[in-house]
Amino acid sequence: LPISISYSSSGLKVSDPAGLIGMGWSLKAEPLISRQAKGIADDDGRGYLNNASLNTVTTLEYLHAFAKGDWDEDPDDFYFSTLNRSGQFFFKRKSLTSPSLGYDIVNNPLSPVIINKISNGFSIKESDGTTYTYDKTETTQSPSYSYHSAWKISGISIATTGKQINFNYNNTTSQE
Repeated sequence: LPISISYSSSGLKVSDPAGLIGMGWSLKAEPLISRQAKGIADDDGRGYLNNASLNTVTTLEYLHAFAKGDWDEDPDDFYFSTLNRSGQFFFKRKSLTSPSLGYDIVNNPLSPVIINKISNGFSIKESDGTTYTYDKTETTQSPSYSYHSAWKISGISIATTGKQINFNYNNTTSQE
């Protein structure tokens, strides 16, 4: 597997965390999916994917609850890397008022991969058929709740050779 470091020349933001190798630097040692939670994590019971009142209820009670952070109306940003590319995606609900109708996963910008939600993570399929399975979770503890902030890769099925690469990890938890 290729291992590299890179620097983001787009400038540093106050909210950017310092990585293991310094501010603005990132280590690329394995494919990964990470989440930038906007408010409450999307898959939390009060998050974007479960909010039945999304953009429709303007009662004072709902607005007060929203202002306190009891409900979330903003989808999280997810960032992915494979051996060949990196990109971003987010969830888009099929209905603002009915969470049970499900969601689509939208690549941003559009890239030639297919991203699917699986039971405990995600799978990404490249245009050559190579499939990446991300289901080893990292949990972040915020002051009020914990959520999955990253999904490490557990396997790569290489379509052209039929070979499989498996990954094993120790459990980790970070504090916000």
